[in-house]
Amino acid sequence: MNTNKFYNNWFKKLQNKEYEPLLKAAQSHISLCLSKEDIAGKKILDAGCGIGLNSISLALNGADSVTGIDICKPAIEIANRMAENYNVSKKINFQKMSMTDIEFEDESFDTVFAWGTICHTSDPLKSLAHLQRVTKKGGTIFINFYKWHWSTPIHSTIRKIMSFLPAFTHESISKILYYLMWPIFKIKKPGGRINNPWIDIGDWFFVPIRYHYKPEDIIYNFTKNRFAIVDFLPKNARFEFSSQFYIKAKRIA
Repeated sequence: MNTNKFYNNWFKKLQNKEYEPLLKAAQSHISLCLSKEDIAGKKILDAGCGIGLNSISLALNGADSVTGIDICKPAIEIANRMAENYNVSKKINFQKMSMTDIEFEDESFDTVFAWGTICHTSDPLKSLAHLQRVTKKGGTIFINFYKWHWSTPIHSTIRKIMSFLPAFTHESISKILYYLMWPIFKIKKPGGRINNPWIDIGDWFFVPIRYHYKPEDIIYNFTKNRFAIVDFLPKNARFEFSSQFYIKAKRIA
């Protein structure tokens, strides 16, 4: 199963009633990642927009325009419906596009945002080069990566084994793993999150592609390409353990 097919199936499992709390969680995440100056009146790219939660949050928080790209057609369809429901469809343009082959011109966006997406692409470093390329000089990019950890090979092995299981078994296995992992990993449930094992566990163990990196290597990549690191967050706010790291950088004029 390729990444596109996996997420087509993943998004179809979301029910309409689950969008509202997910949007509240997205708005909370946005406020942790970007300042008002990064959003208000800005032209923003939401790379790997999924069903448009972050794009809608950015539009509601004053962005001049938001472009959301994703490889998953069902996600784009949901995103367009949600944008209409929240009366921000005139501000947002959703497009089916791969992060590894972004078609926009150089320096097209004031702010580039990629939450939980780049490490699921076929070539994260190529995707990063595209995101850096379309960021305007003086513009901001916020992105997260899965962190290489001593347990990464174990997780990768489990994920490879899981990939051989039939798709119809994924949801039931996710439910089992969800409750087994709760006391081990101390999963937090901040306001707005929902009790859906498929959302919390599905893309941990069943997504076909998931790359991991060391923070120092990604920081070096940014500085080499003339970006100044503005902020570095060493852990994911959703969990007690450090499964991801986050970088906010500004392109040097």
